[in-house]
Amino acid sequence: MPNGRTSSSNDTAVPARDLAGMVHSRAWNPLLEILQRLDIVIELVDENLTPFLPTLGGRTASEMRRILVRLGNESLRAAIGRSMQYHKPELVTLGGVNIMCVPIAGARKGAVATTLLVAAERPEHLVGFGHESELERIGLWLSSAIEAHLSHSSSDSASDLQELSSLLRLLNEVGARGSEQEIIQAFVEALAVWQDVESWAYRGDLAGRFSLAVSLSGSDVTRVPATFDGDEIPDHSSVVRLSPVEQRRLGFHAGGDLVVSSIRRQATTHWLIVSAGEIDARREARFALYCDVLGQSLSEVTAVGSSRLTWAMLQHLLNAEHSVHAAAQGAIAELSALVEAAAAFVVSRSDNVRVLTAGDVADVLTVPAPVLRPDLLIQSIDLPPPYTAAVGIRRPSDRPFTQREEKLLEAVGATLGAWLVAVLPQLATVGERRSGFRSFDQIVEQQTGEPVAREDISLIVVRLGEGVPPPDVARTCVGAIRSCLRPTDMAGRLTSGEVGVLLPDTPLDGAQVVVGRIREVLTSGAIPGAASNMTMGIACRTAGSSSTQSLLAQARAQAGTVVATVVTKSA
Repeated sequence: MPNGRTSSSNDTAVPARDLAGMVHSRAWNPLLEILQRLDIVIELVDENLTPFLPTLGGRTASEMRRILVRLGNESLRAAIGRSMQYHKPELVTLGGVNIMCVPIAGARKGAVATTLLVAAERPEHLVGFGHESELERIGLWLSSAIEAHLSHSSSDSASDLQELSSLLRLLNEVGARGSEQEIIQAFVEALAVWQDVESWAYRGDLAGRFSLAVSLSGSDVTRVPATFDGDEIPDHSSVVRLSPVEQRRLGFHAGGDLVVSSIRRQATTHWLIVSAGEIDARREARFALYCDVLGQSLSEVTAVGSSRLTWAMLQHLLNAEHSVHAAAQGAIAELSALVEAAAAFVVSRSDNVRVLTAGDVADVLTVPAPVLRPDLLIQSIDLPPPYTAAVGIRRPSDRPFTQREEKLLEAVGATLGAWLVAVLPQLATVGERRSGFRSFDQIVEQQTGEPVAREDISLIVVRLGEGVPPPDVARTCVGAIRSCLRPTDMAGRLTSGEVGVLLPDTPLDGAQVVVGRIREVLTSGAIPGAASNMTMGIACRTAGSSSTQSLLAQARAQAGTVVATVVTKSA
C-alpha cells in the first residue's frame, strides 16, 4: 500500500487498494469531469498530509499536490486532525485557497482512516454567497459516495454519479446550441424526470425582483406567484426549505415540501429554482449539488456568449475598409442583437461636442453614466482628456436587465475603450488638427459670451484650495463631477487650476442642486482634503439678460467663500 498508512490488525483502516480501484473505475471519471468543471480540486490524504492516491493523474491531482507542497503547514494539519477527531468537516483558508477537510469513514468498523480534501481558489466575488458551504456540501456528498462504495453497494453508489454525469451531458448539449433560459428549461424538466418534483424557475433582475420565467409544460402557474421580492427568501447561498407560513406569504400553493435553490454566479443571471414534492434531506442535498453544476454551466455559456460578442464587434472595429463611424455602428448593432435591446454609443469632447455616435443615442443615452436600472444600463468608458464616452442599452421594463447584461456591457465598454484609444486622432476636426484644442476657459467664454442670453445658463467654479492643484488632482475632480452631470452639461479644468462646470438651460435653483451633488461627490473621500479646502462660486444669466462682465469672472470672484452666488437677470 504505497504512501498510505499500514492497516492495523483489527482492520479498521480503509484499504488503499479499495480506494484506488474506485477512483480508476468508470463511475469515478464523470465525477472528476464535474469537479474540474466546478473548478474544484480534490485529494485523499492521511493525517501526515501524505497523498493517499499518488497514481491519480490529471490536473486535479497535480493541483492538489501543488497546494500540499506549498501550503502543507500546521494550520492544515490541525484542521485535518479536528475533522478526524470530531467526524465533521473543517474549513481552513491558506493563501487565498479554501480547503474543506472531510473525514472518510471506514467500511468495516466505522473508523476514520483518511481525509478528503476539497479545495478551490477563494473567489472574492462569491464571499458572502455561500462558497464555503458549497465546498462542504460537495465534500459531504462525495465522502458519502466513497463510503457507499467501500461498503460494497457498488450499484447504489454508482447511480448518483451516473445521474450527475447524465445531467452534465444534458447541460453541455443544451448549452452548446441554446440560451441561458433553454438551459434552465432543460434543468427543470430533468428534475421532473429524475427526482419526481415539479419546479419553477424565477429570473432575478437588477432591482432584486424575481419573475417566473420557466415552468413545465401544462403546469398550473396559478399555484405560484408571478413575481416576488428576493429579500423575502431567507437565504440565497444554498437550498432553502420554506415553511408553510413562508409558502403562503410568498404566494405558493403547490402543497407538500417546497425548497428554493439559488443559482448565482459572477456575470450570470441570478436564478431561483423552486421545487415542490416529497423532498427529504438527502434529496435536498442532491438538489444543492445539481444546482452547483447548473451554475457552472451557466457561467460557461455566459463566458462563451461574451467572447462571441467581442469577436463579432472586433470584425467591425478592426475592418480597415470601414470608416470609424461605420465600424462603431456595426459593433453596436451586434450588441443590440445579442441583448435584444436598443443600444447606443457616444464619444464627446469636453466642450460637449459629440464627435462620434452610433445606435439609438437619443433614446438610450438620456442621463449621465453610470446607470444601473432594470430598464436602462449605461456604462462610462475611460478615455484620455478631453474626451468622454459612454455605451448603453435600454428595453421595456417588462423585460428587465439582469446581472448578465450588466457584465456584458462592461465587457463591451472595455472593448470599445481599447479601440477608441487607437482611433481618437481620426475623430479630430480639421480645425482642431491645425490649432489644437481650446482651453476650457475659451469654451466657457464662447458659450456664455453672447450679448443677450438666449436661455438660462449657469456656471460653477470649484476652487480646490489655496494655490494651483496638481493636474492629476484636477483631472480626478473633473471626472468625479462629470459623474453627477447631465449629458448636456460640461466640466473641465480651467487654466487657473480651478474646475469649471457649465450648465446650459439651467436657472439658479437648478445650479444650486448641482452644487449639492458636487459637494457630495467630492467629499466622499475620492479626493483627499477636498472637504476642508473646497469653495465654490455660482454665476447665472437668465434668458434675455445682457451683461458686459464675463460670467467666468463673476463665478471666479464668488468662489472665495463656501458657496456664493451672483445672478444677472433680464431687464
